[in-house]
Order: sequence, then structure tokens, then C-alpha cells
Amino acid sequence: MPGQFICIDSVCISFDHSGKLSFCFSPNALTRIKSHRDIHTKMTAQLPSIRRSTDCIRLLLIITYLTVLTGLSAQSSEPPLSPATPITIGNFQPYPDAEAVKITPASGDPYGVLRVETFGPRPQIDSTWQLRATLEESFQKSDVLFLSFKVRCLETKAESGTGQIGPLVEMKNAPYTKTIWGRFPVVKEWTEIQIPGRIGRDYSKGEINLNLRVGYDSQIIEIKDLQLWKLPAKTDLATLPVTTPPLYEGHEENAPWRQEAQERIEKYRKQDITVRVLDSAGNTVPGATVRLEQTRHAFAFGTAVALKQLFEYDKPADTALYQSILLKNFDACGTEYDLKWPSWEKTRERTLHGLEWLHQNGFEEVRGHVLLWPSFRLTPDYLRDAEDDPERLRQLILDHIKDIIVPTAPYVRTWDVINEPRLHHEILDLLGGESFMTEVFKEAQRWLPQGRFFLNEALALSPGPRMDALEQTTRFLLEEGAPIHGLGIQCHYNGWVVTPPAQLIETLDRLEPLGLDIEVTEFDVDSADDAFQARYLRDFYTAVFSHPSVTGIQMWGFWEGRHWKPSAALWKRDWTPRPAALTYLDLVRGEWWTQASGRTAADGTWSKRGFKGEYHITVLMGETVVGTRTVKLDEAPLSLDIHIQR
Repeated sequence: MPGQFICIDSVCISFDHSGKLSFCFSPNALTRIKSHRDIHTKMTAQLPSIRRSTDCIRLLLIITYLTVLTGLSAQSSEPPLSPATPITIGNFQPYPDAEAVKITPASGDPYGVLRVETFGPRPQIDSTWQLRATLEESFQKSDVLFLSFKVRCLETKAESGTGQIGPLVEMKNAPYTKTIWGRFPVVKEWTEIQIPGRIGRDYSKGEINLNLRVGYDSQIIEIKDLQLWKLPAKTDLATLPVTTPPLYEGHEENAPWRQEAQERIEKYRKQDITVRVLDSAGNTVPGATVRLEQTRHAFAFGTAVALKQLFEYDKPADTALYQSILLKNFDACGTEYDLKWPSWEKTRERTLHGLEWLHQNGFEEVRGHVLLWPSFRLTPDYLRDAEDDPERLRQLILDHIKDIIVPTAPYVRTWDVINEPRLHHEILDLLGGESFMTEVFKEAQRWLPQGRFFLNEALALSPGPRMDALEQTTRFLLEEGAPIHGLGIQCHYNGWVVTPPAQLIETLDRLEPLGLDIEVTEFDVDSADDAFQARYLRDFYTAVFSHPSVTGIQMWGFWEGRHWKPSAALWKRDWTPRPAALTYLDLVRGEWWTQASGRTAADGTWSKRGFKGEYHITVLMGETVVGTRTVKLDEAPLSLDIHIQR
């Protein structure tokens, strides 16, 4: 034992050659002890390797000291890391269904326990019953929030006997962008919940809320020791404690949906290709080597692109890596902010330059986002001036459609025509509602007759009122003759609140009878939990890719340096790939990517079943290349002859 040492997190325990035991803490040891409550377990687990009884006694004393220290930190009001600012939380109010939620302080409790009781049948969505408190604090982009509270369940009508709570920090108004979001089981014993999150944009005082969702089976729960802290932007989320809720239904490796999805992928996403090699006289050539190399997917595995980043000449290293990762790893792309109405008017020339660059570098068609986001807050200020003049307002919108479609037509043939009409509809309400939506679609087709036009909605591919509204609106547009070709579905997930894979497939099955293409237009998982983010990305992509109605998945950015939610990015600020990036590449450039070779049979043919897309075919005799061909593998089996010279 002399001359050995044990290092556990921030604590080093050493034994010199005389057998003397000593220990020391690193500069941030105290905060790391507070952040890692399992230190006692780790140290105890190593005790069997310590044989000297005096050493055991000394080590046990240290364990006792650290245990007391950890226990004291759990009872104190100190934040997990310093410096930190406590945030004042306003009074909670039931919202929006105040009749179904009752809030009372638990009688006689000196520590301010809050009792929450819900009544009635379980609502369709959990946000129907919630407690809402305004945060009278301003925030800057990249600030870190840390929420902590204890909760227990006294009574529930859930068959499991377990209550539920959904804490979140989100914008007070649409689009209800979330910084913290989770959904946790609540048991009979007091349980501590801790959740960190990073702010994605600047907020003024009173612009965001702390909400506690309780829209589940009727229950009585109690909450205490609720605290919210603001930490500096430099804080690494990975250093903060976090309570991980149970994983989503269907995460298991043997979940039934997986085998069904693999069978659909084999059926719908692959096709047969047969190559016959002939010599100059037309005779078949047996024994020739045929090499099949996929160069692009038919399915639109894409990303939103910040066109400005393509030309950040003051940061050439970042620009080069942004371009390289984009071109190497994605088969499709769309604009993030550049074609939104206000941005288009400010950066028209740069946007056209960026679209041309994408076209020249292999993206023959760029997805355009968006022709109309029907809110005064999300359109140029001068539209508000026409609020009382519907005809002028209408004409401004129609003029804009021509103004943006015509110059971008060489590069953009797919458009999100209307964005989020369920959340943002004040302009539509002034101009005829869904009837005006039909007019906007027809105006788009007027200026782009060969275009593909989508209705884009925030849905997350889950059932509920949003799905009902989307179906109703889509059927109306089809009945009115609107040239609508597809539905764009936004799937922004926060924390661990995600749509289970089987439910993704059920929702897509429900939309399939509409007969339209479906594309996931905005996908990301905003989570500091790398393992969870990677796991769900794999399952989401597998489930959605397997469905025949879906034509593409577009993630909403890929690099932390250009992402609306930095912790959702697949590549970190220093360009290190997160586990989710590696998972994405394992699927899209690995498991679902065809690279194969073989020799022609006696009849001169070689066959392979590959993923649909573009291919480069090379024919070799020995080591000599004697023929090449570029082909597309589409819906029908492909048979082709390659004539060689030898």
C-alpha cells in the first residue's frame, strides 16, 4: 500500500512509504463534491484494496467528513457552482384551466410546502393544467439556469400509483421557446429534482415563466425548497448535477417497433440494381469487378444553413470547417433565417450569393423558409401600419411573394409557404383565415409553377389539438384547390420530453391518407445529456426514415457556433463531434449507405440491393479501370449495361 494513491473526482488520498495517509482537494473540490453525491459510494467501493487497518480507519474518517460536508451542502441554499445569482420567482397561478388545479400551502409546515391538487379526467395535453410564475429578471443568450426542488406524491388516480410533474422554463408567449423542460415521476417519498439549461437568446424582464405542468391523472403532490439560479455563460452544463427522468417508451433494444421499422426501411428505402458488363463486340464479360459507391441519398437528410457562415472571412478556420462538414455529411439543406421576410429585405445580396454557392457545390435544390409567418411581430414593421387597411395588407404580402420567389427561383423550388398558422394567425384573422392561406399558396404557384409547396407547423409528431388543427386546415386547403404538396413538421425537443418512436409512426400513419409528402423540417434535441441526445436521435431517425410518406429530415443547424440552442448542436464550438453527431454519421453514412463490390457472373451481370440515391459505378479488369457510370437508383429496379474497352 505505501507509495500508492487513490483519486476520486476532486479528492486525492495518498500513502507515502512510511504508511502515512494524507489527502488534498483540487481548487474546485468543494463544488465538485456538491455536484457528485456519489463520492461516498465511489470511495467505499475502493475500500477492499486498502488492507492496513490504520489506513482503513483514517480513510473512514475522511469518508465521514466528506459525507457530512455533502449532507450540509444538500441542506444549504448555495447554488451548485459559484458565482450564481438567485432568481426571484413570482407567485404561482393555475393556468389555463384554473378550475381544475388547486394550490394551497400545506398547513403547519414552517418551510413553505406547496400542495397542488388536480381534479377531473386527464387532459389531452399536460399543459392544460399547470402552475405559472413570471420571472422578473432579464437574461442574456448563453446564461445558464439551474432549477432545483423537492416533490412527493400524496395521492394519485394513476394505475401505477405514481404522480407526475413537468417543470419547464419557457417564453411567456409564442413560440414558447424552452430553456428547461422535463417530465418526472413523483413517488411518496420526498425526491429532489435538479435540471440545468442554457438560455438561447436575450430576454427582457417578465418575458419568460417558470411553469410546473400537472396535466396528468388527478393527483395531490407537494413541492418544497424550490430554487432557480442564474449562472455565468462560461458554465459547463456537464459540471452541474442533473436528475434524469425515465427514458421514453420504446427505448429498449428489443422494443417491437424496431423490427417493424427495419422491415419498412428494407422495403421502402432500398432498390435493386443490376449491372451487365459487355465488351466492344457486345459479348458479356464474366469475372469483371464492379464497384458500387453511393454519393448521395434520395432521402433528404438535411440541415438548416446560416448563409452568413459560408462567408465569415474574419474567421476562415470556422468557415472552412462549416463548409466541409455541410458538404460531406448532408444530402440536402434549407435556409434558417435568411429567407424570412425581415432578413430577406436586409441581406438580399448576401442571401443570393449564398444560394448560388450552395447550388454550385452540389445542392441543386435548397429548401426555402418561409414565404409568410403570419404575425406582425415576425414580419417587417410596416405591415403593422396596414393593420387597419386589409386590402393594403393583403397586397403587401402578395407583392412580397413575387419579390422573393422570382430572384431565388434558380436555387429554391421547395418552399414553406405558411409557417405555424396555429400559433401565429393574427394576420390571417384580418384577411379571411384559411381562405387567405389558399390565396397565398396559389400566388406562390403563380410565380413558381414547378414548385413544391408546404404548410409548416410546430407539431412534434404527437397527437393532440395541434394534430387535429393541422388535419382540419390541410383538408380545407385541399378542398379549396390550394397547390399544397406537403406538410412540414417541426420537431424541436427539449430536455427529455420527446415523442416515443411508436407514437411517431402512429402519427405519420394518421397523416398518410392526406396523400402529401411529409418532411421533418426542424429537428433538434436540446439536452446537455449527450447519451440521451444520441439515443433519441438514433430512434427518431430510424422511426421516421422507415415511414414511406416521409421524404426528408432537416435538422435545425449542426454547429454550436451557429445554433439557436447551443446545447442542441451536434458539433461543439471547437468542432468536436458530440455523440449524437457520431450516431447520425453511423446511420446516414454507415448503416444506410451503400458501398459494395463484386464480380460479374457467367452472364456478365452483378446485382445488389442498395439505398436509393446517386451512385458512381466503376468497372475494373484486374487493377485497371475499364468503365465508369453515374446513375440514380429510384423507385423502380435499375438494370444497365456498361460497355468496356479491353
